[in-house]
Amino acid sequence: KGTEDIRIMSYNNELYFIHYIKPLHIYKFNINDNKISKIDVDDDKNDYNYEYRGGTPGYKLDNNTDYLYFRRFIKGKDYANYMREKDKTEEMLLDINKLSEGKKQCDVTSFLVSPDHKYISYGVDYDGSEKYEFVLKEIESENIIKTEIPKLVYCSYIWATNNLIYYLQADDANRLNKLWLYNLEDNSNIKLFEEINNDYDLSLDFSSDENYIIISSGNYDENYIQIIDIKND
Repeated sequence: KGTEDIRIMSYNNELYFIHYIKPLHIYKFNINDNKISKIDVDDDKNDYNYEYRGGTPGYKLDNNTDYLYFRRFIKGKDYANYMREKDKTEEMLLDINKLSEGKKQCDVTSFLVSPDHKYISYGVDYDGSEKYEFVLKEIESENIIKTEIPKLVYCSYIWATNNLIYYLQADDANRLNKLWLYNLEDNSNIKLFEEINNDYDLSLDFSSDENYIIISSGNYDENYIQIIDIKND
């Protein structure tokens, strides 16, 4: 078995080893007593919850929220459920098993939560093209919000504020070369930048303090960056 199928996480003085090849196996190693134990994924639900973005079994988006976000794998199911918890009350955000019903395949990627915790967003590919339909869903009402965001190659996007989403579009060769800004308030789309050098690709990321969005353009040999101040812009 290749090590690429194994994820290691540290939490509360314990190391968690998750093996993704079915059947799913989770083991934990206690740093204090050097003991290894196996976790049955259909036993205690709190034992096999783990996050989708960070390195601990639960992920807090920021220090200003009491929500804990995580994924749950259920024995016998093909896909994970995206969940959150607050005050010991759990909430289902996305059931990919239900989403996949009647589909030959269902590839969900780039699952994110808006900064105000009112919306979830993700990309879904039903045909293997790696061109993802962008889905925006209001959590409280469970309504799907129609947007002007087209299908996205690789589904590269970032929530900048409660209403603004930066995303990348690709050319016919699937090269990410255009930066767009979508405004949820007025459903507007604005193209901010297009990379005309065919040897360069664009990428999006946050600065470490999440006050800036970094747009990188380049290849393996060279690149340059542009910075957007999302706190003061």
